[in-house]
Amino acid sequence: MRPDQKWGKCFYLKLADVAAVVPRDAQGNVALVQQWRYVQGARQLEVVSGCLESLHENPLRAAKRELQEETGLTAKRWTKLGGYYQANATRIIHCYLAQGLTQGKNNLDGTEDITVHWYPWKKALALLQDGTVTHGATTIALLRADQYLRTHQKRNV
Repeated sequence: MRPDQKWGKCFYLKLADVAAVVPRDAQGNVALVQQWRYVQGARQLEVVSGCLESLHENPLRAAKRELQEETGLTAKRWTKLGGYYQANATRIIHCYLAQGLTQGKNNLDGTEDITVHWYPWKKALALLQDGTVTHGATTIALLRADQYLRTHQKRNV
């Protein structure tokens, strides 16, 4: 039923939730991954992200798994930055800030061709402003991480 009390059609996608991770090192650099996106027909620069493997998987567990798989990184400190619904879909994108990073070996699956790029924090934010980064989850996760860091950390972001 529509808001005007008439019947109509509504289309939506039933999709698995996603964990999106902003990995930030002790020097204030952020790791972004570049990978091929078939829908856009181009390589996109994004935060680490991936689908939860089941309806019951803990989003933080998925975030930790995706960080290690895509970058080889593990983190000592995790901060939940909230979640949001993707328009016209049932999925929630769960955003995290990962700090206290240790580099290890990545574990890409057969569908992934990922390159990791490190950017100074302010440069990563500038990539949002100049249109280099167009990925929605990346935009929201980076802006939420920036707000968190400005609110909770004394040092400059």
